[in-house]
Amino acid sequence: EDFKWYFDKLCLDVFKTHDCAIFYKEDMQAAIAEEDRRTDLGSHNVFIVPVTLRLLTQANQAMDVEIPYALENGIPVLPFLMESDIETFYEKKFRKRQHLSPYATDDTRISYEEKLRKFLESVLVGNEMANRIRAEFDGYVFLSYRKKDRRYANELMKLIHSHPEFWDVAIWYDEFLTPGESFMDNITEMLHKSKLFTLLVTPNVLEEPKGKPNFVMGKEYPAAIKAGKIILPAEMEWTDHLALAEKFQGLPLCLNPHNAVFKQRLLEAVAKTATNENDQNPAHTFLIGLAYLEGIDMETDRDRGMALITAAAESGLPEAMEKLYRLYEGQSNYREALKWADRLVEYYQKLYGPEHCTVIDWQEELACAYGEIGDYRKSLEIHNQVYAVRLRLLGEEHPDTLRSLNNLAWIYGSMGDNAQALEFGEKAYTLRAGTLGEEHPDTLRSLSNLARAYCSGGDFEEAEKRCKKAYELRLRLLGEEHTDTLISMNDLAVIRGDLGDYAGAKALQEKAYALRCKVSGEEHPETLTVLNNLALSCGRLGDLEGALALHKKVYSLRCKMLGAEHPGTIGSLNNLGWAYNDLGDAEKAVELCEKAYGLANKVLGEVHPDTLSIMKTLSGMYSWAGKHTEAKALLEKLFILQFKLGAPEPELEEIWSLLETVDKEVHPDCERNLLWGRLGLWDEMYRLC
Repeated sequence: EDFKWYFDKLCLDVFKTHDCAIFYKEDMQAAIAEEDRRTDLGSHNVFIVPVTLRLLTQANQAMDVEIPYALENGIPVLPFLMESDIETFYEKKFRKRQHLSPYATDDTRISYEEKLRKFLESVLVGNEMANRIRAEFDGYVFLSYRKKDRRYANELMKLIHSHPEFWDVAIWYDEFLTPGESFMDNITEMLHKSKLFTLLVTPNVLEEPKGKPNFVMGKEYPAAIKAGKIILPAEMEWTDHLALAEKFQGLPLCLNPHNAVFKQRLLEAVAKTATNENDQNPAHTFLIGLAYLEGIDMETDRDRGMALITAAAESGLPEAMEKLYRLYEGQSNYREALKWADRLVEYYQKLYGPEHCTVIDWQEELACAYGEIGDYRKSLEIHNQVYAVRLRLLGEEHPDTLRSLNNLAWIYGSMGDNAQALEFGEKAYTLRAGTLGEEHPDTLRSLSNLARAYCSGGDFEEAEKRCKKAYELRLRLLGEEHTDTLISMNDLAVIRGDLGDYAGAKALQEKAYALRCKVSGEEHPETLTVLNNLALSCGRLGDLEGALALHKKVYSLRCKMLGAEHPGTIGSLNNLGWAYNDLGDAEKAVELCEKAYGLANKVLGEVHPDTLSIMKTLSGMYSWAGKHTEAKALLEKLFILQFKLGAPEPELEEIWSLLETVDKEVHPDCERNLLWGRLGLWDEMYRLC
């Protein structure tokens, strides 16, 4: 159901950063036979997962079979959060695994595109590195087999590599030929490089589809004979030897690969080159580890690959340490990533001295790793050190210094120090504008971050000024249909609403809605978010009938597209209740808000911020409907929950004020004055708490 929305976008995003092949199933719900999973799934470098509520809550092959397979077998998984308000569901399935948000309205210190590029660099090997790896192999074995026997092919490769003598011998097989290249040219080239032709023997090699020899019988085996290669048949299932001798002229005796004779013949056939020199070389170990990890002319064996790379890293090879850091960072295993970043800082300090650029770069990575595990104080300490050194050695206008400024703004914001975040954010933006120009993407990102920092601090006028500038620049540079422009348009509309300019907010939201319909379609989740905001603006402007109609449309489409239990749909149901209440239909308002509250409790839990917000709304609905006893009970529960959660005093005081008001309605005949009323209510609440 999500394919039409997200497949093209994610493929294009990946292709913008890397040359690679993207594999997908024609029928996403089709099951993969268990014996084919190793070949169909296990040989890939990364699983990309567009995450929606449907994926997380409905039965599907991706979530039930394929992703668990990847996680169990150490294949990197990169989830993309394609909808808002599904973080609670996401964490139940993926826990704290790193994810990307292509449609996020919050530009972080690193852009979505940069995060994607950085992740893919950690899990994909480029041509230059692949050539280095191939230069380390002690030789090649050509493996010929029928596609029906793929599971045996993997078994045979693992068996060969289980012998220490063959751990750095490459095994070529034609499972993933490069699209567009000549099939026979590839085979001819690899036969020329290979020292040995291994034929995987089962009854399938004797089949003749439509009366013609299969590819192994008719093409690969004759080519090996013509090239004068040593032939070593590995009999994986008993096969008719007389028929084999007839169909495969000159075929040597078939051997069981578990037989010692097979190993001896393999040893004799593979001329060893430089093994003794390389076996103890960390660089050789690292490169062969990469071959296993990435499946470069080898079967993919991630456990062996990680073991070899870790051994090279423990031997002090910086390249191996860097690879482990990137791998663990990509897996969101920040504690392991932090360990290797720390080792790299120590290594390069000894090699270059404390203020070398490489040392400083890795200190920055270390600081970011501390930030990811929530140790903001340690992160801030190191970020400050990095900034001080870069400022002194490179000057305040150098791109690396500016990145440090941006990092400091981000870490102060994460710590809740909005004043410091604003100070560093202002400085980063001013310097980037001066050195890179106001139209540079990094400058615009700094400007958007700054607008949000002002908004978080309650300075909506300054936030609007910055956001308007970012929007106008993106509009001119990128066009009104670009994602960044639409994000800035949405931000600006929200800020104008915060300023009370509901007409201005509505005008922008109408424009954004029309553009989203054109770009993404009327039913796309992001389009519905804009429509929801437009409905709220209509209500604030007094167009209550118009607001009700739009809220109905949003709720209906979210039910259809996201499901009735999606947090966004529950929010729409709550908004619909508000719309009926504004029109004076208190009974309908209570009915809808009760339903929203019940769903929020079920789906999100009673202490989720959205549930608590709906509780507060429902208590108001009860009061307006004259159900003061129900309102008081709900407010008491809300006060207790917020009290236990450590809510700030202004929030507790607001709930207390509402409680006092509704308490007077519950006890209209009581003559107690305000003080005695407060004491009586407090005594009741104290008992409940």
